[in-house]
Amino acid sequence: MTPLYTILCKLLQYHININSYRLQFINNYTDVPSELEDINLDDIILDLIGYPADNTAGFYKLHNDSKPHSRTDTENLFCRDDWYTIGYEATMQDVPSVIKRFCKDYYALRIRRPHLFEAGGVVQKL
Repeated sequence: MTPLYTILCKLLQYHININSYRLQFINNYTDVPSELEDINLDDIILDLIGYPADNTAGFYKLHNDSKPHSRTDTENLFCRDDWYTIGYEATMQDVPSVIKRFCKDYYALRIRRPHLFEAGGVVQKL
């Protein structure tokens, strides 16, 4: 187990806890405090692994396109929604398998769409 893997697992555990607090507010029909709403540990986890940034919001705004994020006709378009969903639905027991899944998907993505990583840095082995 590498230090990076340990950090990723701990961040995902915090992410799960924060989502639990968010759900408590939602279930009580109250607004989620901005302090909780603005924490995006899922993005930090994906950034540390090396995923490209999600650029769909800028693409749709630029093209006045309101279609769902399933658009694949643009070579450089990348959406993180699938991984956000996996992280959002994770439980504490799932943490190791979710991090391994994120890493496995990352390496598969590097093979399937290497052009997304051309300007990126060094790939670390987790």
